[in-house]
Amino acid sequence: MSVAAELSTACFRLMTRAPFYGHVISGVLRVEDPSVPSITISATGGRALCMRVNPDWWRREARDPDRQVGLVQHQVLHIVLGHVLRERGFLHRAVFWVAADLVVNQYLDERALGPDDITLRRLAALNLPPGEGVGAYYDLLLKALAPAAGEGEGDDARPTAALEAILKDGDPALDQHVGWRAFTEQTAAEQRIVEQAIDDAIRRSARRTPRQMQARLPAAIRRRIEAATTEAPTVDWRRVLALFAGASRRTFIQNTLRRPSKRYGTTPGIKVRRRHRVVVAVDTSGSMTDALIARVFAEIHHLYRRGAEVTVLECDAAVHAAWPYRGTPPTAVGGGGGTAFDPAIEWANARPQRPDALIYLTDGYAARPAVTPRMPTLWIITPGGVQPGSDGWRALPGRRVQLPPAASPTPP
Repeated sequence: MSVAAELSTACFRLMTRAPFYGHVISGVLRVEDPSVPSITISATGGRALCMRVNPDWWRREARDPDRQVGLVQHQVLHIVLGHVLRERGFLHRAVFWVAADLVVNQYLDERALGPDDITLRRLAALNLPPGEGVGAYYDLLLKALAPAAGEGEGDDARPTAALEAILKDGDPALDQHVGWRAFTEQTAAEQRIVEQAIDDAIRRSARRTPRQMQARLPAAIRRRIEAATTEAPTVDWRRVLALFAGASRRTFIQNTLRRPSKRYGTTPGIKVRRRHRVVVAVDTSGSMTDALIARVFAEIHHLYRRGAEVTVLECDAAVHAAWPYRGTPPTAVGGGGGTAFDPAIEWANARPQRPDALIYLTDGYAARPAVTPRMPTLWIITPGGVQPGSDGWRALPGRRVQLPPAASPTPP
């Protein structure tokens, strides 16, 4: 059986044993990647989460079916508990990894654990209490290591000897966290989008898991489900739009007779100018209301006021109109048929002066684009559109953000 088939089988077994975890991993891309040491959760282009597996390592270390299920569940627990995104807040990366494993391995069946996994039993000399969170274990580990720094080398009787060996020798169990570095390199806005994707996966998985099965989950997981299902998504789509637009702005040098050269005192001098050509494609297939268009163009107007050249495309299965934005948003847009993303992308790609950014306002319900945008692309998805983490969401090339539902009027 191939590694891909074994991974699918392990995910299916997890679904039958613990449906909540199985539903979470069903929305995570699985990739065979020889460049990673073992198995890890990472970010990948256009997707929030990806589980990368070294096929040679898997064949060597994951022969037993229970072990295979445990390895997958281990990764799911790191996702659900948010460990993959929290590394940035801890100074000692390897100690944080140990603390995170101490948390999740308490939730695994003994048959799923390997002899080298980081467990309370392996660090028994430290007398760590069970049931703590990653922050508590991190503090306890650092406190234990502090006095050990002044003790003699080679003393295997020290309580911290096992922990020091893990940290010093680069224990293989720590290799399962190397993919988390991709999240530490993300901007705050990108991390918040990933957080929303994880919360969406938790909500979706909770809806698909019978209540009696949820009741058997550990208390920490139930609290995580409650937090995700009671808190509304809080991604600030306006900030995402501003960050995206700022990152796509270009600069260029222009000769000018009005400003002599500072170095030589002669003319022409040079002047640095910023150019920003933005195409805003508006899906007119019927899901777009005047209120939604007005919300988005209130933010597009800020780009226009800062000097951006904004071109508006009205499109559904074809581009029906293209016109320069002059401060007045579209109101009654044409179209109304089915949706295809390729015509607008082709239109932007074909411009003699290529746009610096493409912003696509849509519900996302259409076939996966076959044309690759040649400029940075941001998809603004309407409140009732495709959901973060879904196949339709992941099919959109570039960055994506979802508009929150419009606030209800405050009663008098």
